[in-house]
Amino acid sequence: MLTGAARAGEPITDVRLVGPENTLLATGNPDAVAVPVRLTDAAVADLLRPGSRVDVVGDPAVLANDAVVVAVRPSEGASAKGRLVVVALPRQAAAKVAAASLAQSVTVTLR
Repeated sequence: MLTGAARAGEPITDVRLVGPENTLLATGNPDAVAVPVRLTDAAVADLLRPGSRVDVVGDPAVLANDAVVVAVRPSEGASAKGRLVVVALPRQAAAKVAAASLAQSVTVTLR
């Protein structure tokens, strides 16, 4: 999966794909992993770009601080429950965010 839009004919390297290399480059943390999060308010995703730093917020508290946006997926239409954003976090925080996002609404605050 590409981390963002690409032009026709643009060379694609491993740093443009969601994966371990990109996650390490984005965070500088070898323990970081990427986790997909479906944002409750899809319009918030329009404010995000790869490299943006955010805090992931659930109900009623901050789930993770200083996550790095790796990818913002395009809108999936009216049937989707929110826009999908991939963020990079330390492994333990990523597991907490992934589990919480299955059970509750999640959004982000911009840093």
